Amino acid sequence: MPRLGRVRLVLAALVLLLGALITIEALGTTHDTVPAVTVPRFPPPEARAVRQVDSPAARLLALRHHPIVMIRQRDEICGRDGEPYLPMPVDIVFDNPAVRLRENSGRSDFRAPVLVTAPGIADLADADLTTYLDFPGDPRNPRCSYELWYRASMVGHEPTVYARVIESDDSHVAVQYHLFYVFNDFNNNHEGDWETIQVLYEAPDVVTALRSAPVEVAYGQHAGGERAGWDSGKLRREGTRPVVYIAQGSHASYFGPGVFLGWGDNGSGFGCDSTLSPTREVAVRVEMAPMPAILTGEAPGWVDWPGRWGERQSWEYDGARAPQRTKRWRDPVGWHEDRLRDSSIEIPGTALLGPAPADVFCGVTNYGSIVLLRFVGAPWYFVTVLAAPVTVVSVLLWLSWATLLAALRVYLRYLPAFALLGLLLIPIGMLTNGAYALVMRQSPIRDLLVMMELTPVAYYVAAMPISSLQQVISLLIVAPGVLEVFRAIERREPITARRMVRGVHRHFVPMVRANLKPLAKVVLAQLTVIGLPWAIERAVRWGFVAQAVVLDEAAPGEAPMRSAEAVRGRWWRTAATILALAVIGAAPGPVLGIVLMVTESAGVDFVNTLSSLIYAVALPFSVLGAAVLYRQRQAQTPATGRDGTIPATTEHAAS
Repeated sequence: MPRLGRVRLVLAALVLLLGALITIEALGTTHDTVPAVTVPRFPPPEARAVRQVDSPAARLLALRHHPIVMIRQRDEICGRDGEPYLPMPVDIVFDNPAVRLRENSGRSDFRAPVLVTAPGIADLADADLTTYLDFPGDPRNPRCSYELWYRASMVGHEPTVYARVIESDDSHVAVQYHLFYVFNDFNNNHEGDWETIQVLYEAPDVVTALRSAPVEVAYGQHAGGERAGWDSGKLRREGTRPVVYIAQGSHASYFGPGVFLGWGDNGSGFGCDSTLSPTREVAVRVEMAPMPAILTGEAPGWVDWPGRWGERQSWEYDGARAPQRTKRWRDPVGWHEDRLRDSSIEIPGTALLGPAPADVFCGVTNYGSIVLLRFVGAPWYFVTVLAAPVTVVSVLLWLSWATLLAALRVYLRYLPAFALLGLLLIPIGMLTNGAYALVMRQSPIRDLLVMMELTPVAYYVAAMPISSLQQVISLLIVAPGVLEVFRAIERREPITARRMVRGVHRHFVPMVRANLKPLAKVVLAQLTVIGLPWAIERAVRWGFVAQAVVLDEAAPGEAPMRSAEAVRGRWWRTAATILALAVIGAAPGPVLGIVLMVTESAGVDFVNTLSSLIYAVALPFSVLGAAVLYRQRQAQTPATGRDGTIPATTEHAAS
């Protein structure tokens, strides 16, 4: 390798190392260090027998650990942000004229037989597991009906959690807190939602437990859950009371604020759980759950009823299962062993480069849940919504296939040069993300975030300038280099690192000047909203400004006219190809990341890093494809001409 080449490699390595150090120093440690937790060894379930205890000692133990419940702040009724539902007393749904006890006949809910209107607890005594409580509203199209009914019903009532204290024959005592919500407003909308928080002791009985400290805490999440040692750094508590953060909509319980990958047993709750600020503490009343009738000899209570707490639906849209039919109720210690994880996957807010797979994943799962929600009631809607993106992608590929194929030939033949240019994005991303993290800690940005209560919107607004700067710098550095390589290919001239660097240096200022006025016009037109169609039309018309500057050495004032001339008469096909190139340049990383998260349970940090690398290598392809398209348009030959040919310049470059 020439000496100059070795020097460049050393300099590149130093830049990468510097960016990494800045990023690590800026980000610091975002979470408390979690010490290793010694998980108790549990005997097999067949060796365990459990018994519920309701004694003065048990009530004292239940009061000792009743949770501090944190929910996302709700500022307006029927708004989109914040949690509208608090854990409610079950008394509200009984003797309520809006509630019906129905028989599951296999028919749609409005045709299922009504057994009792305004059922009381006594009406559940003879009801079996085929029955269910039907609340007022349509879980497939909830709108604001459940929230309004809930708010009206809660007047005069306090948020409530139901405590159970269980002794196990394997010398464990479990203190459970069951929280009931009237509606699960998540990707799997359904009526009724029972969640559980559990504190576990290694003690033979309740009295002994009172004289010792717990060993673990468990938070229920989507039919599964997460556990932590009592002295774990991730467990926040005030004295003996654990702090639990309730995810908006799903009511899954987490150990801190953040956005987490929700994925319970059998795919339940698949999506993104948010416990982000602003949050507020909810004062909850602790009530002991009734003892089973088989132990008391009294009339059965609500804990004895095996039916569903919510309208019957298919799959994950079904009403909540009765608590007594769950493993955590029947075998609390076994629930710790079989169903709980030691950690949850937290989703970072940003990727190093390009769209973050986690962000895309959250958006896709939310969109997919809406589509699936409509499917059961209206299959035609599902088919229409599913067919629309497939049709759009097919049309884009049909209109742009010749350009994409020609660009791919060039890209693969000169892959080392294009990949090297793309990798320049890595230090750019590291430096800008490191700068972002540092800026977030400084005044006045930090003061602004505090004023806005550290909301996601606040962080987004604060990050916009740096995020935009990252994209602009990336394009202004990578695009001239890619176009300089393409120009060398056209002229049959050697491709060297010196030429690429010289091309970036020589065309940087002209590209900025050429794009400044068109970009300002497009942005201002977008801000007016009514000017959006004009902005889209002009964005396509001026889509080849960079190509005109580098390939044709057009003056900054002339470049927009050159671009418009190339697009004239072929706007729709040009727009489709530019859109296809943008998708191909941005989509591979997030798509692969989502596949790895879902199929291989890959860590989000690893996935985001891999996605950033793929984005860095793929972005030059978008720029190259636009250059090929520009030459095709200049040659007055449509990308899919009658004879299927492509312009001579592109054909030579691909040969």
